[in-house]
Amino acid sequence: MSKELLEKEYYFDKEGKKDMFYDMSYYCLLTCAYEIAKNQTNRADELIYSLIDDLSLFIILNEKNKIKEIFTNSIEEMQYNYIVNDYKEENEAAIPLLQSLLDSGEAVIVHTITELLDFSINYTLGYNIEEFEPGHVFLILHYDEENYYYLEDPFAQINYDYFIPYKGRKDIGVMAKDKMNEIFKHYLRCHTISFNWDQEDLLQTRVKATIEESIKSYSKPEETLETGNVQYTGRAAICKLMELSEGEGIDLNAGVEGESVNLLGFLPWLFSILDKKRRLLALGLQLLVKQEKVMGVDERLFEALKKSEKLWVKCKNLIEKNKIRGKERFDSTYSSILKEILEVEDVLNELLENTEFIGCSN
Repeated sequence: MSKELLEKEYYFDKEGKKDMFYDMSYYCLLTCAYEIAKNQTNRADELIYSLIDDLSLFIILNEKNKIKEIFTNSIEEMQYNYIVNDYKEENEAAIPLLQSLLDSGEAVIVHTITELLDFSINYTLGYNIEEFEPGHVFLILHYDEENYYYLEDPFAQINYDYFIPYKGRKDIGVMAKDKMNEIFKHYLRCHTISFNWDQEDLLQTRVKATIEESIKSYSKPEETLETGNVQYTGRAAICKLMELSEGEGIDLNAGVEGESVNLLGFLPWLFSILDKKRRLLALGLQLLVKQEKVMGVDERLFEALKKSEKLWVKCKNLIEKNKIRGKERFDSTYSSILKEILEVEDVLNELLENTEFIGCSN
């Protein structure tokens, strides 16, 4: 029965210490997969390999030279060591499926309207569900006659003003079943996870592909899309950010296409992803050096990754500090940091080009 899942360790160990995986993860689906795997196998840490990905940033500007989209690139058709099992049932029809999966002892990944869940930081009073776009996922571990018992990220996703803990835990909460089912009737998709640990070259394959794609993306020229919008990638994206900041600046209260937050909330999160991607690549390279599957790694590469990581965090922190001061424009006060980032990224890209792999066919 799924009730046993309520007594497992997730975001914290028995002493209340945070699991270090969360300092590296930037993808809620993979975090859910890790939560499931860590109570099934001693190989759960290998899921972190699936987070190693293209380091580059991209920006799409509309005809008014305003940001339409900004994010970090990801490599298509990459290998993973997990499989997401999707189910055709949705919304109200998915409620019996959810309960059936829980009855079988599965932890279930759920997609629903978090803007209607009062325990979520996304909760929005008077939210218009016509504006909903699927995004964040979390786990449901168990249900009984009265309640659902869910697992959510306690560091970034829980609104503790409304959070009802299970046995005093900070990561497992309780919500009335009837209340949650009403939200599920509007939107619910269920997913489970399977694992494929028999990919011995996964780490090497992903690190190699990440380096190759990061190099390619960094030097990619600006591109005019069919919509008339213009995309800037890698070095061109950083230069465009500098140009926009040195002009009239960027209004951080502007929205981001497909996101429920404005740039003021979105950019710090994005820059933290860029930070984590650099830490993940460094970790992957260090593991491959120990395994003697990579050669020609200049120590300066690790130094450049570290410098780049710190600068993206510095930029993130400046946005958050300026927010407290009431400064909500990305303007010339960011120019010096962006210049430093560009200089370090130039060095980083050059060092990546000199990395050689041993016996990797991909």
